[in-house]
Amino acid sequence: MLAYVERGSNGRGAIIFESDQYAISVAKTEYREAYNTADVDRLLAVFASEFTDCSDGEPSFYGEEAARALRLRATELFSHFAVGIQVIIINVVVKGDFAYDWGWHKMLLTNRDTGRATETKYRVFRNLEKRERRMED
Repeated sequence: MLAYVERGSNGRGAIIFESDQYAISVAKTEYREAYNTADVDRLLAVFASEFTDCSDGEPSFYGEEAARALRLRATELFSHFAVGIQVIIINVVVKGDFAYDWGWHKMLLTNRDTGRATETKYRVFRNLEKRERRMED
């Protein structure tokens, strides 16, 4: 089981236990909302402190360098485009402390200067490892 904290109006949290699949879905929701609100810190909070970034068309980055690279790319993206992303999860498979999921990301990028919009769709496959009671990339 995986725990996450639900915050009340008084700022204190109650720990609620849910399935690992549900926790991964919650993380995917945070990922989506980070892009849709152009919130770089919220985006980085979804990932483990040391993750591997093998984004298509980009150099691969590992550990702390991956977080720095993602921050730079996301900051640049959000400065030039309003982003709308749809996260489509086909399946999540949990095997003990390891999980993987796959699906699609549909992204609508609207240029902040010209208003021109472009849409892309790409496949996603992620390996996840459970650490400190949460699933992380």
